[in-house]
Amino acid sequence: MKIDFKIYFIWRFLPVPIFYTKKKMGIWVGKAYGVFAVIWEKYRDDEKLHKHELIHIKQFYRTFGFHILRYPFSNKYRLKCEREAYGKNGSGFSNAKIKYHLKNY
Repeated sequence: MKIDFKIYFIWRFLPVPIFYTKKKMGIWVGKAYGVFAVIWEKYRDDEKLHKHELIHIKQFYRTFGFHILRYPFSNKYRLKCEREAYGKNGSGFSNAKIKYHLKNY
């Protein structure tokens, strides 16, 4: 079995593996899991999605891992994180659009 992945760097020195899967993960096409991310292979070339997931990994490190505990339980924190991730990847989603997407979480 071949494991398909690529290494990205955050803050120019910290390696982050992004794995590619043949199966879609529920409603998501990408998902960050603390120190790595998984992206549906159909979106392998989607640079905005890669940037988005890398922002979530930075949030994990910036909070010394507490991000992974806070994100699922605080709507306010989740909105703040998504606003940052969508803002820095260049999507420019409005708060209303981000809230719409978060309703499915």
